Amino acid sequence: MYPTQQLRRLARIRNGADHSGVQDDLGDFPVYGSGGEFTRATRSLYSGPAVLLGRKGTIDRPILVDGEFWTVDTIFCAQPHPEVDAAFLYYACTTIPFSLLSTSTALPSMTQGDLNAVRLPAPTYEVQQAIASFLDRETAKIDVLIAKQEQLITTLREDRAATITQAVTKGLDPNAEMKNTGIGWLGSVPAHWKLIPLRYLYAKRKDQDHPDEQLLSIYRDYGVVPKDSRTDNFNKASADLSYYQLVEHGDLVVNRMKAWQGSVGISRYRGIISPDYYVYKPLHDQFDGFLNYLFRCQRYAAGYGRLSTGVRPSQWSITPGDHLGMEALLPPIEEQIAIAEFLDARCVKIDALIDKSTEMIETLCEYRSALITDAVTGKIDVRGEPNHAATP
Repeated sequence: MYPTQQLRRLARIRNGADHSGVQDDLGDFPVYGSGGEFTRATRSLYSGPAVLLGRKGTIDRPILVDGEFWTVDTIFCAQPHPEVDAAFLYYACTTIPFSLLSTSTALPSMTQGDLNAVRLPAPTYEVQQAIASFLDRETAKIDVLIAKQEQLITTLREDRAATITQAVTKGLDPNAEMKNTGIGWLGSVPAHWKLIPLRYLYAKRKDQDHPDEQLLSIYRDYGVVPKDSRTDNFNKASADLSYYQLVEHGDLVVNRMKAWQGSVGISRYRGIISPDYYVYKPLHDQFDGFLNYLFRCQRYAAGYGRLSTGVRPSQWSITPGDHLGMEALLPPIEEQIAIAEFLDARCVKIDALIDKSTEMIETLCEYRSALITDAVTGKIDVRGEPNHAATP
């Protein structure tokens, strides 16, 4: 194990600054936030090499940079001292227990004093270089494997979405006679299917003051689910749930600002949901399993997008009138059931493959993290590795 030093002994930590006065998309210098480069600037604030550490928000993802750059005011810039290798410092910083340093506020944040006091391994410069060289090579191999699994997940999700859209808008019979709907975002559909305005299938529900019901949420990938069933939902519920809307089994729920992204679904649960969403009660005897796939498919998402308005995409919203004016594509009930059963079976297989790749990514990330920790602390000896740069 290597001796340790406080971070203040290894690098000079400096604050970022407001970039609004230097921002220019055609500027010569990158502007870094906690998520990486996001715009350009007409002049630089610092020059590298350096390790950037988030001060607010995303605080647990150090970034290694070089050259001239600008950092925003929610970023710390750690410039290594001459006897410290920048790449080694970056890897060492990834082992910082950020969760223990974060202040207990809604938005994670970290102070310069806390960072300066962190103790990190401090081997000789030559050993630092050997460690950085070893980790550059080995983490690159792991990153390739992770990227392949991520690409596989992307492909599987695209296949899932395309399969759903094909089935709910074209049916399962490739030889079915087609007709033109005259609706640009919908296109041609089986000739014997009906088009019925949503206002004949659903009516707006506004039932509040049920604070003891379970809290529901809408996901683009999963539809309407209990909020506590997912660990990746960071939206905080209001302290007063009496204003939340009641959702009954079979209700259609729409996130008015994200319908065009697929945040729509028919609920299989009774519960309450944000008052900002639309909740519609059913007036029909159609098959919910089919309708849930239909309303969440790519073509309907495109339809919601055509009808949504706003200054920018993040503010697009669809009105109840426009939404209920859309037409639902309805095959005969027996076809609805067959299509839903087909998609249930197909999606189960695809989702299992996605889960397998996700688990593989988690395993690789855990191995990557452990490898970095073992190398920078000296648990594994990499001193025989060639240096990745000349000594200062």
